[in-house]
Amino acid sequence: MGSICKRPAITSLGLNKYFSIIGADAKAKDNDVLDELTKSAKSLIGDIDDPTLRDAAIVESGNKVEHYEIAVYGSLALFAKQLGFQDATHLLQQTLEEEKPRCQADPTR
Repeated sequence: MGSICKRPAITSLGLNKYFSIIGADAKAKDNDVLDELTKSAKSLIGDIDDPTLRDAAIVESGNKVEHYEIAVYGSLALFAKQLGFQDATHLLQQTLEEEKPRCQADPTR
């Protein structure tokens, strides 16, 4: 099976740069959506014995997380644009361009 989803470029280092650009402090917070996606994935994957089907469930779970990340980055980019933070908008748009192909890759190869 091919590589599913590599980590995004806007890791905590990138997020710190984003917050620095807009003049805000980066503060770590729990993310209930990601927590639920993770819990759901563990439950789903743990219930499947067939290795091929389990691999498909792993891909499906990873895709959910990647699509959520794309939605968040897209929203942040829109907010940054509306507020006039061009550098932050550029950083987030760049991240979106890097994220999108990860979700379009064929995981069956």
